[in-house]
Amino acid sequence: MVSLRAAWKTDSHGHSGRGEGGRESYLASASGSQTDAHSGADEDSSSDEVDDEFLSVFTHGQRSASFAIDRPSSGGGAGGGGGRVFAGEAGRGGHVLVERKSLGPKDGQKGGQEKRISWDGLRSGQWGSTLFDGPTKTIPKRRSSPALPLRNKARRPPTELPRPPTPPLTIDSINSSFNPFPLFHIRWALLPEVILLDAALIVALYRLHSMVPSATYPSLIPLPITFLSLLAVLIPFISLFRRPTSYFKVPFTDERGYRDPKAADDGIAAALVLPVLLASACLWDTYTTPSPATSIGLDNIAPLVTVWTSSGLLPVPQTPATALLGTPLETARALLQARHQLVLLTALNSAVLVGHLILSRTFLRIERLPTSNTKRFFGSMTVSGMVSTGIYLTCVAWDWGVKDGLPISPFEAGMSTFIQQTSFYIVSRLCRRGFTVGELNTMTGAGNALCLEFWRLSRARWLFKRGYPSVPSTFRTPTPIVVFQSVLIPGAFMSGFLLSPLLVISRHIAQKPSHRLKWPTERERHRRLLAAGVFLGLGGIVFFMLGGWASWMLGWGGGLRRPWLWALSFFLSGGDGVTPAEGYRWKRVFLGLYWVGVLVVAVGGWQTKFVRARRIRMKNLAGPGCVATTTNMAGKEGPKVAVELAREEKSFHASLNMRRKFFHALALALFAPGIAVDPAFTSLAFSVAFSLFTFCEYARYFALYPVGAPLHIFFTEFVDSKDSGPVILSHFYLLTGCAGGLWLEGRGVNRFTGVLVLGVGDAMASIVGKLVGRVKWPGTSKTVEGTAAFVVSMLLCAWTLRLTGLTEDFSLPRYALATTLAGLLEANSDQNDNLTIPIFMWAMVSLLGV
Repeated sequence: MVSLRAAWKTDSHGHSGRGEGGRESYLASASGSQTDAHSGADEDSSSDEVDDEFLSVFTHGQRSASFAIDRPSSGGGAGGGGGRVFAGEAGRGGHVLVERKSLGPKDGQKGGQEKRISWDGLRSGQWGSTLFDGPTKTIPKRRSSPALPLRNKARRPPTELPRPPTPPLTIDSINSSFNPFPLFHIRWALLPEVILLDAALIVALYRLHSMVPSATYPSLIPLPITFLSLLAVLIPFISLFRRPTSYFKVPFTDERGYRDPKAADDGIAAALVLPVLLASACLWDTYTTPSPATSIGLDNIAPLVTVWTSSGLLPVPQTPATALLGTPLETARALLQARHQLVLLTALNSAVLVGHLILSRTFLRIERLPTSNTKRFFGSMTVSGMVSTGIYLTCVAWDWGVKDGLPISPFEAGMSTFIQQTSFYIVSRLCRRGFTVGELNTMTGAGNALCLEFWRLSRARWLFKRGYPSVPSTFRTPTPIVVFQSVLIPGAFMSGFLLSPLLVISRHIAQKPSHRLKWPTERERHRRLLAAGVFLGLGGIVFFMLGGWASWMLGWGGGLRRPWLWALSFFLSGGDGVTPAEGYRWKRVFLGLYWVGVLVVAVGGWQTKFVRARRIRMKNLAGPGCVATTTNMAGKEGPKVAVELAREEKSFHASLNMRRKFFHALALALFAPGIAVDPAFTSLAFSVAFSLFTFCEYARYFALYPVGAPLHIFFTEFVDSKDSGPVILSHFYLLTGCAGGLWLEGRGVNRFTGVLVLGVGDAMASIVGKLVGRVKWPGTSKTVEGTAAFVVSMLLCAWTLRLTGLTEDFSLPRYALATTLAGLLEANSDQNDNLTIPIFMWAMVSLLGV
């Protein structure tokens, strides 16, 4: 196929191509270009050697030509030899002389033996070129081959086979081959996970139903037992009776917002069960506290009301009623009421999630929505606002119509549902392919609870100053630790939002090639300036915005550095935040030094052994795929391909599974002593570590100079298939799972649940399952031997903690039951086990009364 341009020649009689009766011809070269003919053999053979010619023109959006020439067997000339010669057959640069022929049928005379073509017609595009110009030319008409008989193109309509009649639904017709629901399939692979989660929810419903007023808690808020029972019945149908390709998504989100959307387990059962299960377990844990009149919450930390009173925040003289606000009994009653409301709010958010799932399958299908992300964002905000407004108006009307009013505030109900709904779209949009629906709802539910705690703490502080003292109705014991956690964790995400312009520009400059930048020579200088701006802005947010709110919450108005001074005093004095400790004053200092030493030894040893002490010298490689030389056993040098070097290098590294379990063991060595020695200080350290992890992820993802690249290299060493998105979440899940036992203020052995599950059980299950595992659970890659190692190792560690006196006495059979249920869920769930298993285990230990 060659693109042609015309070139004039003279014929064998010396007439010009533009003369009267001259023959026009052009040359086509093998390279696809055309050249003018000059004197010599090409001119002499222009008209004598051409016996027959044809030209085929094909049009596929542009003009192109394919042609060939029939030459006599004895002729010489340009083609040389006989037979048909195609243009360009003689090789690149070879020329073939071709005579032009018209393809325009409507320019000839009807019924004549010749077709006459005018040059005006050629100008109009019959040849597809405007280079031709000249007089009328006569071309002999080619004989046409006899017409072939036309086939009958009429097609018969396909015959439809008669459909077999549907058998009636009788006792005889119900067998393995008859399916009365042909549109749905039962997902048998999800059956064990759904049974375990639904059974845990039923246990929680039984515990909530058995709660009755007592002398310690004379009044209890009514709970939505009927709705939760209906939810427990619907969860198996929602999770199991679906098509194999069905993946639940909230409205205005597509497949890009979820991890592995083609997988069978979208986590909808975990999304509907885990938040309600956790809230119910927290309520039951407070209700069954053995001595709420003496202690509640974490040890060695003063209540927030005591801090406010000691700082002189109360404007009126202290009365016996106000003096009781700081006692453990009043704190326990306020905590029980707040956790009652938490169960109601999580149940309401679960109902909203079910409504969103129905909308995403009916009116708000992703195929009907606009593809623009801006329109989807505003559409999501609009739908969320409408739903939350409807919930708010319904709660207001109900509050007016009911005699005692609603147990929750209509404003908090509307605000909680709005935060939960908007978080679905925002988090799935920012953390693409990072969550399933179950993990997304669990994480956004935790963030929703922190936002509500922030609001309730601020309201209680404002009312306390104005003469209306009360215990803040937070979902955990109101202490300065909760204040700092409400500052650090939500403040870390707020700082990222405020600094997003600088962070986005930093990533843009780091990723874009130098030749596409406006000032390529100033790349490093601009990156340094952006990093300085980010760090300065971060310092202003931490010390002025967040520090100002923390200072106001702790009762000191005006000193912006007071909260950080309070934290330093809490660290050095060893007391409860109000009075210094009398003995073991320096235990927190020693604990901090221990953490620093373990981190230095672990991380430094890791880098030294697996990165810096590699015996393979990759400097011999000049480039990818080249050959390097190595010395063999005989002392001779032989070639080794770069692929073999890469394999040998990989042998010096531990496998991904061993690398990840190494940090699980590191978490056990770091956090178990802290939980045993000082749980309040360890809880504060968890909050600080979570905020630092958030800033490190900002620096890694946005390539912040100079720490972005080293952090990216370090964190990507531990990425697995569940970190398929741009944001790495494994370290967040690991820290959250270990800290869950303290953040939820568990009692006794339940404080160690997260550390034991991830540092001991999960690590042993993975190692034993890969080394000696033979029998696999149906439909999964997990082994029965790994699950047994999970349960046995957890029981041994918990029994050791009880023998050493680091925890209170507990029921070992009930703890074994809770551990077995957690091990079975770990083996049959595709959710991120660093997040879901510690939450499930903590809830079951609390609900079973271990």
